Amino acid sequence: MVILAIFSQTCAVGLAYGINGSMVTWVQAEFNTTRALASAGMPAILLTQALVAPFIGDLLRRKSIRLIMMTGAALFAIGHAALYFVSSIYAFIAIYACLLGPAYCMLSHVATSTLVINWFGDKRGRALGIANIPIALFLFPPIIAAVMLAFGPRAVFAAGALLSLGLIPLLAFVISRPGGARGLPSIAGEGTDVRADEQGIIKRRDMLKTVTFWIIWFGNGTFVAAGATMAIVLVPYALSKGIALEWAAVALSCYGLGSMVGAPTWGVIVDRAGPSRTFVLLATLEAITWTTLFLFGGNAAVIMVVGGIIGFCSGGAAVPLLTATLGVWLDERNFSRGLGLLYLLKLPFSAGIPIVSGVIFDLFGSYQLLLVSFVVLMLLNAALFSFLEIRRFVSSGEASR
Repeated sequence: MVILAIFSQTCAVGLAYGINGSMVTWVQAEFNTTRALASAGMPAILLTQALVAPFIGDLLRRKSIRLIMMTGAALFAIGHAALYFVSSIYAFIAIYACLLGPAYCMLSHVATSTLVINWFGDKRGRALGIANIPIALFLFPPIIAAVMLAFGPRAVFAAGALLSLGLIPLLAFVISRPGGARGLPSIAGEGTDVRADEQGIIKRRDMLKTVTFWIIWFGNGTFVAAGATMAIVLVPYALSKGIALEWAAVALSCYGLGSMVGAPTWGVIVDRAGPSRTFVLLATLEAITWTTLFLFGGNAAVIMVVGGIIGFCSGGAAVPLLTATLGVWLDERNFSRGLGLLYLLKLPFSAGIPIVSGVIFDLFGSYQLLLVSFVVLMLLNAALFSFLEIRRFVSSGEASR
C-alpha cells in the first residue's frame, strides 16, 4: 500500500506543482493575462483542497479509499483534458479550482496518509515518511520541460490526462485496510483530552474543544509555513545579501534535497521518540537554524546549509510528523476526519504567512523581522509540545498507580 500511495501522491504533486511552476510564462503569454492570474492555478488547488478536505476526510472514513482515489484520478484526467482545450484564463483557473483541486485532495496527502495509517500499527512514522518523500518535485519539472520542447506546451496537459488515466488501474489494487479492519487504540487516558461516542467516533466540534487539537494545528501550521516561506524567499534573500544567483539556486536545491532526506528520517525518529518529543526536537533545531540565518545570512555556505536544514525539517517533516501525531492522538476511525479538518484550518498558515513575508519585505526592506518571527514561533512550538509531553507523562503515571 505504501508503493501505491507513493505513485498516487507523486503523480498528483508532480502534475500540480510541476505544470504550474514550469508553464507560468507560457500561460501568461497564451492568454494575454497578468503574471498574478497566470500563477493562480496552484493557489486555486490549495484553496479548494482546504475547503473540501473535511468532506473528503469523512468519505475516507466511511467509504472505500480505492473508489475515492480512483475517482480523484478520473477527475484529474478530465481536468487536464479540459485544460488542453481551454481558451480563457478564467476558465483555466476555474478548472484548477473545480476539478483539479478536489482531485488533488483525493490523490495526495489526505487520502494516502489515511491509507498508510489504516495499514500500519507499528512503525507508522517510517511508513508515512517513505510515502511522503517529495520525489515529484525532482522528477516532473525536467519531464514537463522535455514534453514542452518536443511537442508544444498544450501537449503537457494531454500527457497529464493520459498519466492520470494510467493511474486508475494501479489504484484498483488499493485495499482500504487489512482483513479484520484492525485499528490502534487511541491514546485516550494517556494525556489526551478528546472523547468519543459509543461507536468510537469523535465529532468535529469535540475535536475543536481540545487543547491537543489546537497545539497540533499551530505546530503543523507553523512548520508548513516555515518550509513554504523558505522555498519562496531563499533566493531573493540570498540576492539581497549580495550572493550570486548561481549560489542562491544551489541553496534552493539544498532545500529540495533536504526535504527528500527529511521525510523518511523524521518518520523513523517519530517512531522511536514519539510525536511530542519529536516536535520539540524539530522546533529547537529550526529555532537554531533561523537564528543562524539571521546572524550569518551574508555567507553563501551558511545559506546553503540553512536551506538544507530547513528543507530537512519543515519540507521533509511536516506531513509525516502531522499524520503520525494524529495517528497517535486519534485511532483510524477518526484519523481522516481530523486530518481533513486540520487541512482546512491551517490554510491561514500555508497561504497567509508566505504573503506576510512579502509584506514585511515591502515595509522594512529586508527579511530580518521575518527570521526573528520564525525563531519565536519555533520556541513557542517547543514549549507547547513540551507541555503535551509532560501532561502525557503525568497522566500515564497516574494511570499506572
